[in-house]
Amino acid sequence: MAFVFLIVGAAMSDASSPAGRPQSAEGGVKKAVQEQRAPLDTSLKENTVYSAGSLPRTRCPGGRADVFDHDQIKAHILKTATCMDQAWQAALGKAGIPFEPPKWVIAPGEGRGPCGDFPQADSAAPYYCPRTMSVYASTGAMANGNGESTGYARISTWHGTYTAMMSHEYGHHVQQLSGLAQARWDRTLAAASETQRLALSRRLELQANCFAGMFMRAVAPSYPVPAERRRDLFAFWGNLGDQRGRPRDHGSPPNNGVWFRQGWQKQHTGRCNTWTTPAGKVS
Repeated sequence: MAFVFLIVGAAMSDASSPAGRPQSAEGGVKKAVQEQRAPLDTSLKENTVYSAGSLPRTRCPGGRADVFDHDQIKAHILKTATCMDQAWQAALGKAGIPFEPPKWVIAPGEGRGPCGDFPQADSAAPYYCPRTMSVYASTGAMANGNGESTGYARISTWHGTYTAMMSHEYGHHVQQLSGLAQARWDRTLAAASETQRLALSRRLELQANCFAGMFMRAVAPSYPVPAERRRDLFAFWGNLGDQRGRPRDHGSPPNNGVWFRQGWQKQHTGRCNTWTTPAGKVS
């Protein structure tokens, strides 16, 4: 497409650093087990999350939610979020990463969270706020657009594309739990230029796309996602990304599509390592 409709939700407001949450052990046995574990690697390139591997096949029937109906799509988002909890808790637990589910704030119109307004100006996208480990979304903006941003329904009215979008936001939660978000933030604060900061943002966002692709593949048999719907998903992600004249913080539409497909096809967290990838593949 010559014109990109909208941008995927930002992982974090630059006004808020992703605060790490110390984990505490309760009970002597549990504490002893935790003390025997190797320390987690929270770096960008060698993070422990890359050893988590594949997501387990997860039962998650999609149902028939109407994306233009707030009550229906909100219920759908919250229902499929429990599937994301199930899949990611299993994978992160295998890697020894403590799990905590995110919270969800879903409104029909405008709202405000600790990381700013939702939707943000001229954006239809939800966003993840690390300060509260919550996803904030306006179902009206997602369907119908907001300001200069056209709604997702302009691309697809299938609720599966909304599930994929929310699994991208969940990908940011995985980055928060694994320390990737904090490591990226530290690098952002140390960056010498806006160009460097934008490059870091693109790698973070495209990695969340890859995690989203992994989840959608894990639930595909039960959702279901037949071949024609898979093509819908790939086309949807290939139309998201940086708009002409806007900051290059999410990656080009082709690369958005590439990284979603990477997660879908490779089904392994280690294949979602955007931090060791050549710059051209995360532009």
